Amino acid sequence: MTPIEKEKYVDLCYQQLLDCKPMFRLPENLAIIDKAYTFAKHAHAGINRLGGEQLPYIVHPIAVASIVAKEMGFGLTMVQAALLHDTVEDCPDITVETIRQSFGPDVSFLVENVTKITYKSDNKYPEQVETFRQLLQAMTRDRRVAYLKLADRLDNLRTMDDMKDSMKMVKTAESIDLYAPLAHLLGLFKIKAEIENLSFEYRENEEFKKTKYNTDKYIKNQEERINFEINTLKELASKNFPNIKIERVQKSYYKIWRVLQKPNMTLNSIHNLYTYRLVIPEPEFINRKRLCFDLYSDITDNFTRKVRALRDWISEPKSNGFSAVVFDANLNERWVELQILTEKMNQIAQSGFADDYDNSHQFNIDIWVKDTVEELEINELSSEEVMDLLRPYEREIIVFTPQGQIIKLPKGATALDFAFKIHSEIGLGFQSAEVNGVLVPANFRLRDTDSVVINSSKEVEPDKEWLNVLFMKRHKNKLIRYFSEKENLVVENGKNIYNSLNLNIDDRTFNKILSETGCKNERCLYYKIGSSALSTIEIIKMISSGRSIFEIIKELLSKQVKTFEQNLKDIKFDPKKPFVIYDTDARIKTAPCCRPVHGDTAIVYKEDENSFIVHKRDCETARLLNATEKSKTTTVEWSDYFFGEFNTIIELEGHDRPNLVLDVVRIISSEMNLNMTELNIKSRGRLFIGKIHLLVHNVNNLKNVINLIKNVPDIRKVYRAI
Repeated sequence: MTPIEKEKYVDLCYQQLLDCKPMFRLPENLAIIDKAYTFAKHAHAGINRLGGEQLPYIVHPIAVASIVAKEMGFGLTMVQAALLHDTVEDCPDITVETIRQSFGPDVSFLVENVTKITYKSDNKYPEQVETFRQLLQAMTRDRRVAYLKLADRLDNLRTMDDMKDSMKMVKTAESIDLYAPLAHLLGLFKIKAEIENLSFEYRENEEFKKTKYNTDKYIKNQEERINFEINTLKELASKNFPNIKIERVQKSYYKIWRVLQKPNMTLNSIHNLYTYRLVIPEPEFINRKRLCFDLYSDITDNFTRKVRALRDWISEPKSNGFSAVVFDANLNERWVELQILTEKMNQIAQSGFADDYDNSHQFNIDIWVKDTVEELEINELSSEEVMDLLRPYEREIIVFTPQGQIIKLPKGATALDFAFKIHSEIGLGFQSAEVNGVLVPANFRLRDTDSVVINSSKEVEPDKEWLNVLFMKRHKNKLIRYFSEKENLVVENGKNIYNSLNLNIDDRTFNKILSETGCKNERCLYYKIGSSALSTIEIIKMISSGRSIFEIIKELLSKQVKTFEQNLKDIKFDPKKPFVIYDTDARIKTAPCCRPVHGDTAIVYKEDENSFIVHKRDCETARLLNATEKSKTTTVEWSDYFFGEFNTIIELEGHDRPNLVLDVVRIISSEMNLNMTELNIKSRGRLFIGKIHLLVHNVNNLKNVINLIKNVPDIRKVYRAI
């Protein structure tokens, strides 16, 4: 574009913003928006966006303002803040005080808190975590900060093509892990789905294209069935609701891909791949709940429904404001999820309560934010624990106390989670629970509308196994802190006992005590003493005995190894460039959580100067590291001349028969010439499941062995372990 064409394009974008709402064209409102636009355009004068047509930077603030107005439903204050949101960050001469004097305290507060923080090197958390933590703190004062931040991120994702790959990995990880769940919390369904799809497209382009192609093809092949089902529903509903609208709502491609990562899942297995939404026109002075249940009655009189699948989200809407009657009906000999809701409910289901800021359901957001900020004030939380807290749960159930009080929990919550939700002391003293009058253990997973009674006692001692029972991270953190505080008391007691001996020994003798007691550090030693696992008499015996020649040689060898490691040259690492892996190196490890092999799309995390960990890019830990440690992560590039081996795991299932395992082992050892490190086979009647640990050279090597095993008679399923 020429400079004149670019200027015309900017004018067009601004006119489209003004056309979002008729009220923006009123003279008094137009003057308010014009003032902010003129200020921002002058502040960003001479600055262009990166890549593409090098458009003037002002197109980004205009786009953000259009999102908050058109897609979220906000008015003048948010439009002003959106137009001005980057002025303080990008323009040295403009401060928050400048904005406050010109546009007032509300606009200046929003601009200040959507601006990136000035990060200090001594801060407790990585930059991305700290930024989001401060965003939540700002939300305790004004929820609109979150909407503005989401609009900013959405436009950045829409215009991300020319960004460097390393930065794309960081931004998309943040978007999937934090901004998409935040959009869900705020009820912004469309925006959440777009954030997920765009992040998925940039992060895993080949997987995105494959998922989109296969899903679109599947939906197209289902068109005749879909049209038949829609017409059937419309014909039935139109008897009492002549102006009914029926919409088809589809899962995001990212969510579909995530479901398909589970072993043996297909598109046909996802019963709620898409949902039919029956939207009732909303006359005045009519009871919405009665309208929806009248239609529910009409449908279930004609089609079978799943009894436990009914969800009444009208009497008690979800935390993000979603309100509807949801159930599964058998249409055309298959189960389909149906949602019945009014026009207003449908608007909320798509765009949340952004345009209804004082609605009572917005206070659910305030409760979550308040609880989360309180948790963040606890110093013991790690970056990973902070990230877990920042992700709102997407799926919700409602359970009841004996008094009929409604308790909202994430789907997957256990009876023990319910106890902690009521009060930490009740959770720590958990004995058992009664669900619908039946005694159940701590790990019982609650279902919608369950009635729960907790049996608790102060005499009960919490069990560390409960960490595997609890579903909610917040509750796990509370239990971890309990054990940590208890351990600190034991350690302190042990230290006092040790100091009372007045041993006055040198470091070499102290290290000998650590070695002989199996302790890596003094804290472990003090814990053993404090918990009576180690007596003071045993310590004194260790000191009095002589050192063996074996101990002396071991110590010398240890020193030589340390000296050798210190002399190793540092591996070159640049977060802005791909990390090339040429050969096996003890300093470059593969992550046990996802077990990447040569050829996998991967990232590397720099632990320290001589320690690096490689993760598959679709690994949840990889996303977490991208989102929290951007200066320590980058993409991996595998050298074509790399000949190392990688430990991986394949799982298989089938019908048991003589020599079946022998046939599988023959393929791995003889045909593929690969080494197995572990083989586990379990037989259940005539069925078996197996897990094989083996060493492969690259991802093609792994695919070949899986394909060969699939052809073995009586093998039903073979897949790479997730």
